[in-house]
Amino acid sequence: MTVRGKVLFNEPMALHTSLKVGGPADCFAIPADEDDLLNLYAFLSRRGIPCLVVGGGYNLLVRDGGFKGVAISLEDFSHLEYTCSNCIRAGAGVDNRILSAFAAAGGLGGLEFLTGIPGKLGGALAMNAGAGGLAIMDRVEEIVSLVHGAITKKRKDHCEFGYRFLKLAPGEIVLGALFRLEREEKSVISQRVEAFLAHRKSTQQVGFPNAGSFFKNPAVPQDRIPLIENAAKRLGVPEMVSLRRFDARLLGPAIHAPRGPRQRRRARPRRLSLHLQSPWPRRHDLAKIRYPANSLSQTRHRQSADLPGA
Repeated sequence: MTVRGKVLFNEPMALHTSLKVGGPADCFAIPADEDDLLNLYAFLSRRGIPCLVVGGGYNLLVRDGGFKGVAISLEDFSHLEYTCSNCIRAGAGVDNRILSAFAAAGGLGGLEFLTGIPGKLGGALAMNAGAGGLAIMDRVEEIVSLVHGAITKKRKDHCEFGYRFLKLAPGEIVLGALFRLEREEKSVISQRVEAFLAHRKSTQQVGFPNAGSFFKNPAVPQDRIPLIENAAKRLGVPEMVSLRRFDARLLGPAIHAPRGPRQRRRARPRRLSLHLQSPWPRRHDLAKIRYPANSLSQTRHRQSADLPGA
């Protein structure tokens, strides 16, 4: 088949994740539009080839072994438009910060919190991203998605969502949304944007490869919190790292105070390792996914518009 967008073979996923790690995907496709995506999705479904939709690459950890299948990027789904006096329609490939700035430029408030949330709109919608007690689904009027090979539109009151959660059908791909916002003074919107940015800068280590909000918040018994904090101080962990989010067992021997100098040297780990829980279920073990032999060319091409075997 022919993809009107871009197709890259053996593409390093490290180039497409915020952590800057990850082996090659057999194929990395960037559909040009909805019709291009529909044709590609139908082709992959017929062939039984696994696919992985990639947004901004946050909350995504890819093994060195890469992805055995087709990674699909919606970066060209970047349309933004005002549909009425207080509504905006945006594609899944729009950067969250660009959407927030676009709304502010039009005097529409309600999406300022997206300024401090890295990534693309598709990922933000898929997890109902938010900050400061606000969430993106609060402002959604309608969601557009690809379900079972067809483009569907779903009103907000027909969606099931909650804190950092949006229920999607198996294999559903979010393509964009319609937002209903409130008209406000641009100066007021700008003040809220600056407040969100200042808070993010003061509480998070930004500017380095990171995973955004990658972890879950397990319950930590109150009596273990002092042990975690003391261990963190001994290991020189920056204050901005909130260790209350992690189970004390993750710090291993550093938590238990040794009795003597020799034991102290042996017990202290060389560095603090916080093992985050992967968001991927076991069935998405990226290094073990298989697809039919000869379904994709193994020749390394940096750019091509054709998938073999159409």
